[in-house]
Amino acid sequence: MAPLNIVEQGLRGIRLPPVTRPAIGPNEEPTEELVCWGITFHVYSEIAHIRTVLAGLIALADMGNTPSGNILSRHIFEWTAHACYMEEKLKGLVTNCRWKLAFALLLQANTGNAWAKNYGQNYNPTSFPEEILEPIHINKLIAAYAKYQKKQYRKSKTHDSYSFLSEYAHPNAACFLQYRDFDGPHGYTVKPPSRSTFGGINGFIIEWLMFMQALLRLAKEDTVRGKLIEILTTIAKPA
Repeated sequence: MAPLNIVEQGLRGIRLPPVTRPAIGPNEEPTEELVCWGITFHVYSEIAHIRTVLAGLIALADMGNTPSGNILSRHIFEWTAHACYMEEKLKGLVTNCRWKLAFALLLQANTGNAWAKNYGQNYNPTSFPEEILEPIHINKLIAAYAKYQKKQYRKSKTHDSYSFLSEYAHPNAACFLQYRDFDGPHGYTVKPPSRSTFGGINGFIIEWLMFMQALLRLAKEDTVRGKLIEILTTIAKPA
């Protein structure tokens, strides 16, 4: 849990400054300045969320509550895949100055809401489902993460790891096995293991940090990016 604690403590100490949206109307052509603002605000929001979830995961780990921790770890894994997808797509769009497509991707990533699109009108009749964007589907995110790992390490356990964590989030035998033991014909309920690797979270939380700082580099943001690099450097020191 040491790298995880370093990440959580480092993220907790980051002050996320306000970001001011450029004065560009919704019907005007997106600009580089607008895209940089969108990337920065996206990363700041993701940091705010992940550090909150990490604090909860560490608290559960300290309690020995690994069944609940595995479920939270899956959530963080999905956000790592999301960060990978965004970094890959935005890098190409920003490099080629395709600001309209870049901002459209940011809009989808930051405002897409399947529940609101499909069911929101049942609770707020004034909403218009056609104006609500679909979120980026999880299969695209996991595929992007697997592609990245194959490129970096010549192999990928992305689908394996995600399936492992998903088993603990669904009602099936994987959940029960944590609480069962047998002695011949006798079945017993026991306490679940008090320790877990949480699907190898020490690895993918570092990659999440790398994707976050890469996105801020695209946005030409150095303040928070420098703090993320400091966290990565701290993790690397013991090695």
